[in-house]
Amino acid sequence: MDDIRLGVIGLGVRSDMVGLAHRPGAGSRRVACCDRDRRILDAAPERFGAGVRTTTDHRELLDAKLDAGFILTPDHTHEPLGRISCGPASRCSWSR
Repeated sequence: MDDIRLGVIGLGVRSDMVGLAHRPGAGSRRVACCDRDRRILDAAPERFGAGVRTTTDHRELLDAKLDAGFILTPDHTHEPLGRISCGPASRCSWSR
């Protein structure tokens, strides 16, 4: 079975949540990350492996062949980022 290929937008405070889903060889792995802060992106290979793709432009995740994605940016940005990054088939969910 191949791992589910995960992408994430936002590697700040909330990124520990998706770290729990990063299980290479056991079902899922993070393959692409996006954040506006280049310093945070520079640390991504250490956190998620040398092959992780990094970008400051969330639109570049569209051609990363992802199976699923996490939007971990401030709440008010989730819907617009989901529409741009995933198109009409996107789904956003959250808890309050």
